Amino acid sequence: MSYFTSLFDKIVLYDPSKSRSTCHIFISHQSPAEEKSLGRLVVTAEIESRDGVNLSIINAIQDELKQRYFNTDDLNIETAFEKALEGVNQKIADMVGDYDTNWLDRFNACAAVVKNDVIHFSFVGHINAFLFRQEKITNIIDSTATESLAEKINPLKAFSSVISGNLSPEDTVVFCTSSILDFLSQEKLRRIVTEKTPHDAVSALDSILSEGSGQTAFAAAIIKIALSQEPAVQQIVQPAYTAPTPASPLNAPQASMDELIQKQANTSQVLAPSLSRYIMGLLRSVFQNISYFIRVTVFRQSPRRARMAKDFRDYRPTEQPSIEKPRTGSSLASQTGQHIKRFGGVAQRMIASMAWLFRRTSDEKHTTPITSDRRSLAQRLTGAILWFKRLPVLSRILLLCVMAVAFFLAQGLFTSLQNKQLTAQSVEYDQTINAISDNLTRAEASLSYGDEDGAKKLLASAADLISQLPDKTKDEKAKIDELRTSLAVQLEKTKHIITVESPTLITDLAQTDPAVAPKDLAIAGASVYVTDPSTKKLYGITITGGDVASWQRDATGTFQYLTGEGQNTLLYLDTANGAGEFSVTAKKFTELSFTPPTPEVNIIGVAVYEGRLYFADINGNQVYRAARSGNAFGTSSVWIKDGTSVSNAVSLAVDGNIYILYKDGTTYKFTLGQRQDWSLSAIEPAMTHGDKIWTTTAAANIYVLDAPGH
Repeated sequence: MSYFTSLFDKIVLYDPSKSRSTCHIFISHQSPAEEKSLGRLVVTAEIESRDGVNLSIINAIQDELKQRYFNTDDLNIETAFEKALEGVNQKIADMVGDYDTNWLDRFNACAAVVKNDVIHFSFVGHINAFLFRQEKITNIIDSTATESLAEKINPLKAFSSVISGNLSPEDTVVFCTSSILDFLSQEKLRRIVTEKTPHDAVSALDSILSEGSGQTAFAAAIIKIALSQEPAVQQIVQPAYTAPTPASPLNAPQASMDELIQKQANTSQVLAPSLSRYIMGLLRSVFQNISYFIRVTVFRQSPRRARMAKDFRDYRPTEQPSIEKPRTGSSLASQTGQHIKRFGGVAQRMIASMAWLFRRTSDEKHTTPITSDRRSLAQRLTGAILWFKRLPVLSRILLLCVMAVAFFLAQGLFTSLQNKQLTAQSVEYDQTINAISDNLTRAEASLSYGDEDGAKKLLASAADLISQLPDKTKDEKAKIDELRTSLAVQLEKTKHIITVESPTLITDLAQTDPAVAPKDLAIAGASVYVTDPSTKKLYGITITGGDVASWQRDATGTFQYLTGEGQNTLLYLDTANGAGEFSVTAKKFTELSFTPPTPEVNIIGVAVYEGRLYFADINGNQVYRAARSGNAFGTSSVWIKDGTSVSNAVSLAVDGNIYILYKDGTTYKFTLGQRQDWSLSAIEPAMTHGDKIWTTTAAANIYVLDAPGH
């Protein structure tokens, strides 16, 4: 037998600094139990302005709807949805006076609930709700509410009606802003969302709509109905989907409800003890009835006397409290011990009664000698069998009945305790799911405001909570996969990874010289220059044409470091700690006088800024600066003044400040020889290795090369 399941995804393209409108989409993430009973909540919202308060307004409306709907105690989802919308209307009316902007007249939104194959939704303003069924396209809102769109919105009746209907397998519903139809025809939209999964459809829409105007905001929620082999909690059978009609106006608002989590916690504290008290009461009742039956039928007591004995068992003196003290959060172990103790007391009374019932008269005493407690298990078992055989038939039947009742009651007690533990685990599971959903929603809002660091912390917390979820059942595994997919989508937005799939090849030096082994690279003018220490050659490659030229340097040392000095000059150091320059215009080398600070100097990087040479010496654990005068550099002076170590440095760059890159990818910033309270923003995935750092006064960014991390 096949059952229905729903697939969800969304796309939001919105730039707060450029877009003419503000868009947002919310798709609820809740526990499997909540989803099966209440379905999934989808909110598509747009405010046609660029005001900074728009997202706050949308989030407040979304949170109000989510809290009221999922905290309902109404078993009918349509009624629960209507009551939640009533609360949202009241919230909208309250917020109209809180903001100076006339946002309500520019507010477009659609709120929907999807459970199995049933959908309920309500809308306000200009929003699209497309139903794609095979080749047919239906804009449900246009076909049901064309006249109401032109009316001025009454805050207390913003969401004024609920549209309901049934969906069929392979049906697709799209709630989207009107801006999407400016770039896509309805037919093209139908082909995209019906021929692909919601996730692939979102990717296709993203690639198409990203090419549109940068001032246009887009939002769309995609819902696709598919077949599943697992049954739903409640299967709703209704006629095939027909053109939906508006429902009656919503009823008056209802009072606020307690938080769902608190309600579940209270339920777990009340139901399980009530069940155990019921079982213990049932056990006492069965015991009393058996005792009454034995007294009347076996011992021939009068029914009145037997009833008095039965009633006397329930008598409690007035000074003895008859109401149990309230439980104050005792552990499951202590409660289990109390229940076992109670059951043991009842069982003890039952055994005593049975012993009294089956006690033989003195002239019927058996002659089997009583052995010591050290007798074997076989002897004990043999004695018990002989004792049972000597009982009268009626006594045997009664004994077996009592044992059967005791077994089933014990099993019921164990089941009740197990159910209580499962209830507590279910509450904890739902709380974790709600916390994960809250973190994902807050992270999405933080990204909308440009707070990536805050979003990363929330996503890290969500990832940690997801790792704590149980994954024993199929539903639990599916929920974890769904949450991890949502988490991955949010994380992808924070990585800013640019993949260069087809880099442009300027030239291949190996075709010019097969033995070439280039080491360092610098840019001057419109050409790229690289050194080959093995041949002491300098190669120049034009960036636009890829033409290659080379120049031979005759000196003792070979090239070690190369850096640009303006547009027409390259500066280099060699392995003999000599220095020189190459004129890009004159195409010639000039040797420069340079004296290192110590003979043991081990230079790892050089940079030129305003005619001064800066270089890091990892042997001397220092950064030095040498000023140039003509064809000579003066005495190198110590530049770092605060004692920061640079022994693990691998590269440096200068733009007025000095940036030093270390082997582990850490970057420090120095100003006037003092390390600053500064660091690179968090990178995902984290950078654990550094090779080269580069920036200039004209560059807007700092570039760090991590070769092992690609």
